[in-house]
Amino acid sequence: MNTTEAAKRIEMTYLRKSGYLCGWTSRTLSWNWRGEPSGSITAKIDIGLYGTEPHMELDYRTRVEGEDWRPVKYRVRLEATPCRFGGRRWWFICPNLGCGRRNLVLYQHWDRFVCRKCAGLRYNSQSYRSKGFGPFGRVLDAEAFELTMKRWYYRGKPTRKHRKLLRLRGGMDPLEALCTAASSMGISLHSD
Repeated sequence: MNTTEAAKRIEMTYLRKSGYLCGWTSRTLSWNWRGEPSGSITAKIDIGLYGTEPHMELDYRTRVEGEDWRPVKYRVRLEATPCRFGGRRWWFICPNLGCGRRNLVLYQHWDRFVCRKCAGLRYNSQSYRSKGFGPFGRVLDAEAFELTMKRWYYRGKPTRKHRKLLRLRGGMDPLEALCTAASSMGISLHSD
């Protein structure tokens, strides 16, 4: 399964912190993998101070295994939204045809950088499931989730996380959930 952690990406927060969003800039973005350079892109960013549409122009070369290098050059629209207490928040508009979502991160998919959904990527947390353990997976997920809980009740009512934990366990206490999972597999946990 492809995850966002394994893909090359361009992050708006990095561009902002590095001073890319200050009018018109042209810089090189580069990636490393295990300490070795693994790619670079020329990014020209214009935030529209001089009457132009805000955009980022990406210019790089790519190739499919066994083929020649070919140039790729395209624009990614940028959009700014006002922040509540002043200033602006910048977004990428996904360049994939028919998408147009606002995103803070673009991921490489084939020869373009697009949003996570267009690239078909998942977060690691979405990929994690204890399904390899069969019926015990749900019990293990519930136990791992329980470790993240800080508060069980608020104003006499179960918290949202507590209700989710109860759903994961099927309304059973931990030992009862484990016995149910074992019995569904034909395993007896009672010692006679």
